[in-house]
Amino acid sequence: MKNGKFVVFQIITKSFDGQGRLTHDLLRAFPEDKFDCHVAYTRGALIDEKHDFRFGNRWEVYIHGVMTRLTDRQGFYSKSATRQLIDYMDSQGVDLVHLHQLHGYYLHLPTLFGWLKERKLPVVWMQHDCWNFTGHCVHFSAIGCNKWKDGCHHCPIHKDYPASIADRSAKNYIDKRQLFTSLPHVTIVTPSQWLKDFAEESFLGVYPVTCINNGINLKVFRHKQPQDISFHLPQGKKVVLGLAAKFIPSKGYDDFIRLRKILPEDYLIVMVGVSTKQIRELPNGIMGIENTSNVEQLVDIYNQAHLFLNLTYDDNFPTTNLESLACGTSVLTYRTGGSPESITDATGYVVEQGDIEHVRDIVLAHTKNETTIKACVAHAQQFDRDTIYGQYLELYRQMLEME
Repeated sequence: MKNGKFVVFQIITKSFDGQGRLTHDLLRAFPEDKFDCHVAYTRGALIDEKHDFRFGNRWEVYIHGVMTRLTDRQGFYSKSATRQLIDYMDSQGVDLVHLHQLHGYYLHLPTLFGWLKERKLPVVWMQHDCWNFTGHCVHFSAIGCNKWKDGCHHCPIHKDYPASIADRSAKNYIDKRQLFTSLPHVTIVTPSQWLKDFAEESFLGVYPVTCINNGINLKVFRHKQPQDISFHLPQGKKVVLGLAAKFIPSKGYDDFIRLRKILPEDYLIVMVGVSTKQIRELPNGIMGIENTSNVEQLVDIYNQAHLFLNLTYDDNFPTTNLESLACGTSVLTYRTGGSPESITDATGYVVEQGDIEHVRDIVLAHTKNETTIKACVAHAQQFDRDTIYGQYLELYRQMLEME
């Protein structure tokens, strides 16, 4: 403890994007008279100079990435950066560590987990994907691989992120299982029941696993009346919305192109998150918008959509679904990961992966009206971030009492 407060460190790859926002929202949610919360990361600008700690440097990240490319040993470099992080946490008298995404070319896992084991610190470990219990990949459902259950080997997607020309999936699996199951006080957290089931079946199942859904700020993501909208999309057409941090094939880029070919001309597809190059290549009838940091603009876009399409092939519990619902727009998602868990029959649709004809039929049949808007907004209330963060606060208290 420090000055009578429990000292908590969250460890994350970068300060920006969804996970970066989550860590800082959590930091601000806890009572300052009881908790001294910090966020540590390697990439991105300092968000909170008082509570943030940036360790390592871009050259270490670059070297880690190159070595991973050559050896397929993501997480086994950056020893100096990890030592720097550990020394700082020790200097602050850390009481609890909250782990987030461990891949991203920034941590030396044997050093970090050796220290956690030696210190016997309570650990809350948030699972953002499946990487922690596989020998290589972050998601395996798209290829139907089950090697993670007994031991990875001969990885069929070792050239996918974290991409490598080598295949060390068998050794990675053994080393990660040994490291990741060595700690005395761990609670695994997943944002979806889908990932919870996988975590419990994996070697991480030696620890308690609980599901805490992602949350959003319902004061920001909200339904707006037409006169309150500032950012206007083209008028006279029904907007079919897609959104991704990066529109790669696994996020449905090719499926939106296919959908455009079979939709009537009075429907406009809007894709938020496409690159400048992709915008130039988009066919007529698709409007591309690059990633925006203007949240109010994003809220306006959600509000104007006829239907939000999440044509993802790899996902956990996407907050985009929640944001769309909170703005009163129904969601259509592929049956992927935990994505269907956030919608009901009254608020959206679930379609098998790649069934574009079915997607088109639903888009054409869907009606957005006051009934659907109210149903979406009401359903979104359970994902209010204050409620969600209260669950984390209770978990922290339980973990610290164990110690």
